[in-house]
Amino acid sequence: MQRKMTPHDAQEKIRSTLRLTRKRLKLSQKELADKSGVPLGTIKKFEHTGNISFRQFILIYAALNDISQIVYSTCSQDIKKQPTNN
Repeated sequence: MQRKMTPHDAQEKIRSTLRLTRKRLKLSQKELADKSGVPLGTIKKFEHTGNISFRQFILIYAALNDISQIVYSTCSQDIKKQPTNN
């Protein structure tokens, strides 16, 4: 039986996956920083530790992937149907 994924496990999996995605897209850390608007030092810190602000995570994710994937995967059907006002 597989153990339940911990928040730390998820953080490490996301960190490594985004790093691999960056490399697969043949982007340097500097190029990702320029594309995402996230400082280069923060990109390096994230790829090493996985620690980052939520806003910076979203900016990095959007530079590497379709941001709607993360939105739809975390929202319930009821939330998806509601228009956003903010």
